[in-house]
Amino acid sequence: MIRKKPILMVVIIVVIIVLAFFAVQLIKKYTPTNERADLTQVFGLDDNVNDSEIAAIVDEALVEENSAVYDGNVYINLTTIQNNINDKFYWDANENVLIFTTPTDVIKVATGSKDYYVNKNKNSMEYTIVKAEGSKVYVAAEFVKKFSGIEYTLFSDPGRVNITSTWGEITVADVKKNKQIRVKGGIKSPIIADVKKGDTLIILEQMDDWTKVCAEGGYIGYIQNRYLSDVRTQERVSDFEEPVYSSIRKEGRVNLVWHQVNNTTANGYLTDMTAGTKGINVVSPTWFALSDGDGNISSLAQKSYVDRAHQLGYEVWALIADFSDADTAGNYVSQVLPYTSKREKLVNKIISYAIEYDLDGINVDFEKVALENGRDYLQFLRELSIKCRNNNIILSIDNYVPSPWTEYYDIGQQGQIADYVVIMAYDEYAGSSAEAGPVASIGFVNKAITDSLAMMDSSKIILGIPFYTRVWKESGDEVTSNSYDMKTIDSIVANNGLTATWLDDMGLNYCEYESEGATYRIWIEDEKSIELKLKSMMDNNLAGAAFWKLGMETPEIWDVVIKYIN
Repeated sequence: MIRKKPILMVVIIVVIIVLAFFAVQLIKKYTPTNERADLTQVFGLDDNVNDSEIAAIVDEALVEENSAVYDGNVYINLTTIQNNINDKFYWDANENVLIFTTPTDVIKVATGSKDYYVNKNKNSMEYTIVKAEGSKVYVAAEFVKKFSGIEYTLFSDPGRVNITSTWGEITVADVKKNKQIRVKGGIKSPIIADVKKGDTLIILEQMDDWTKVCAEGGYIGYIQNRYLSDVRTQERVSDFEEPVYSSIRKEGRVNLVWHQVNNTTANGYLTDMTAGTKGINVVSPTWFALSDGDGNISSLAQKSYVDRAHQLGYEVWALIADFSDADTAGNYVSQVLPYTSKREKLVNKIISYAIEYDLDGINVDFEKVALENGRDYLQFLRELSIKCRNNNIILSIDNYVPSPWTEYYDIGQQGQIADYVVIMAYDEYAGSSAEAGPVASIGFVNKAITDSLAMMDSSKIILGIPFYTRVWKESGDEVTSNSYDMKTIDSIVANNGLTATWLDDMGLNYCEYESEGATYRIWIEDEKSIELKLKSMMDNNLAGAAFWKLGMETPEIWDVVIKYIN
């Protein structure tokens, strides 16, 4: 019995030790850590090599690019401005000039200057407006605020600027008791900041147990849901007034035809080519094109054409293309648009011609713009729109159908600055396609309309409709095509004894035939297919239609057009 007591004691001690061990582990598991996060790392400043650089938080999100402080003034990285605040700030890296456009003015600032120009009028600030540090460009926050209505606060330890650029409803909540915001949702995650009872936090994302929040000072992290109360929406307001882009509107729908003009002799055919048409109220002759890398343009314009068009009751919206031939187009665009002096020259020449020839409008058809020149193209359009607006000239812009690979054309912004945006709802299968297919099936057209309406008001959209059809030839693995006018297509169908079949899903008549070992396929654009497209135009209350091109239609088409335009 005596021997059993030491054994029992040992067992008890072991049990106590084990229980203590598990108790300690349990306490550790459920006790929040007091470890504090390294805020320089949290705000992305750990690799900072410039003492002037600070972090930037825009609308409760830490941005990748650092901003800076010079002489006590906050400067925002230009990339941050363009991507997160206002993309109308444009930087010309070739001529070292910052440009901002309003509906009526061009504001320009040279690097390192305290002066800025509104058109030709000089103004001055008490600070340097634009600073360049190597490849980085910074703009004074006060200058950005002047034209964008941002609010910002500078904080230290570590240096950071908290910027608000988006206004409207936000979700907020109050803190129930003194607690901490952590890097991640978990009590073992390091602490970013302390918050006090009664502090108001902005709610970014609510989860089951934790909520992502932003506290004063731009601290973004997580807090447990049980420490939040009175979740509610709050209106964030600004007294900044956004400039209004006015637009010139035609009464009723636009019925535009492009008139392809390859020489001045063709200008004399306007009367003959429009004879028998119905409902046309705008003609767009293909008169102008970029002609070199300095901003000059070629012209086939004649005042007699404009006078005759006006006599016939047509407005003239002369077209300017970015190419006179496909080989030089891309080169000229990349040589002209990234340079402010060349863009100004180009814009002034366009407006000069418009005034000289009494044009009612300009139709921009730049189809060779590369991704790297997307911002330059938009800046060209902004600057052209100002001159058009100030001279009462209608500005319309031709565009491919919306797609991921043409997103940089930014038709949403075009819809803001232009009077009309023409969606060229054709070339579903382009002539260079490796696969045969229609020029414009109704599904393709309807998707183009829907996608465009997601980016601008219907009153801005003109639907581009084809008067041509492609005949596809499949010979072995080789696929080629040729484009023909409607009358020629009728002859091809008749001469080959073909009977077309209506395809409901395509909204097109279709036929095919074999000849000399090759298969020929034709998706036909005719009165029936054109009427379907016009019906979609009307059902979606679009601004009108534009047809490529005058002379490729059959006379019967105009009886269809007139039903939907007037």
